[in-house]
Amino acid sequence: MTVRPPVSVVIPAYNAAAFIEETVRSALAQTWPVAEVLVVDDGSTDDTGARVEALGAEDPRVRRIRQPNAGIAATRNHGAAVARSEWLAWLDADDLWEPTKLARQLGAWDGRSAILYTDRRNFGDVGPLPPLLSDHVNLPSGDVFEALLLEGNFITTSSVVQTKASWQAVGGYSTDPRIPVCEDWDFWLQLTARGETAQCIRSPLTHYRIHATGNSRSPERMTTARLAVVRRVLATPRGAALPLATRQRILGQTHRTNAWDFHRHGFRRQAVLAAMQAVAAYPAAAENLKELLRVGLR
Repeated sequence: MTVRPPVSVVIPAYNAAAFIEETVRSALAQTWPVAEVLVVDDGSTDDTGARVEALGAEDPRVRRIRQPNAGIAATRNHGAAVARSEWLAWLDADDLWEPTKLARQLGAWDGRSAILYTDRRNFGDVGPLPPLLSDHVNLPSGDVFEALLLEGNFITTSSVVQTKASWQAVGGYSTDPRIPVCEDWDFWLQLTARGETAQCIRSPLTHYRIHATGNSRSPERMTTARLAVVRRVLATPRGAALPLATRQRILGQTHRTNAWDFHRHGFRRQAVLAAMQAVAAYPAAAENLKELLRVGLR
């Protein structure tokens, strides 16, 4: 890519005062042109807004956009809708970028892929997680539709750059109340269900903060949303065209993941039920029966 098109950075923020300044500064420090940093304040009750406005006084590229609390999907969509650039970069209010992140991605763009993403470095309350996402997850490029369904969401939202046109093509992030979380996974699946491809830069250019107040900690919300996302994408023309065995395998895998999620949070009854659903959905998978025995005997 010979031309360096400027990027609009979209940061959804809700009560993010503890992290927002560091996050915004990591966006402003990019070696690739950043046209604007749009912080969409989703009805924060702390001093997120004041901190963003102070940053805007230092650098006019920073803009605070206010809205009543509407949730993460609507907040990202609001930022994208008012963005002035052809390219959008998503950045959550507690994550960080390496200074060359955008340059590495857009400089290597293949000219076709709709989802440009990177490996990530985990930091914060990491617990047993390895330092890098790629230490335990495959990060493919190309047609990632079935991989996203079978392996889960390996695309970190804060690592993604895409065109505004591709965001518009699927109507943005879904605001379906059944998926208050997993909305990013749903978005990648809806894009790839249309035949769009992904391109991964296998370097940890995104730093992903893990903390106890993160948005993905409730097993009830996660498991309900996970199933809703899978059922939604299997109803698309591409999802419906998958072989029956593949569809059953996807549903079985989803229930098994839910069983694991419930079990690790101490919800034994729900874990057993989810494991039973995994076996019912795809009895041919020995892993599903093993999961049922694992959660049922402990």
